[in-house]
Amino acid sequence: MLAGRDSGDALIRDDLERRGLDRDVIEEALAALPPEAERARAAVERGGPGILRKLAARGFSPDVLEELAAVASGRGDLVD
Repeated sequence: MLAGRDSGDALIRDDLERRGLDRDVIEEALAALPPEAERARAAVERGGPGILRKLAARGFSPDVLEELAAVASGRGDLVD
């Protein structure tokens, strides 16, 4: 599943829509996942250079990414 591969809600939603799932089913699936911010923080802990850029490309919301950047502003490897 995409959530297990560091994908954000937007990418997961898009994938499920392309597979033809009903909107309600998609929202239920997203609601069953850990919150997007929690998944992003876990990815940052595991990640390496440029992890925020990678997360942005994987469909994480700008709000989540901005929060992570603010919290981890001392880690230059997040955005390189």
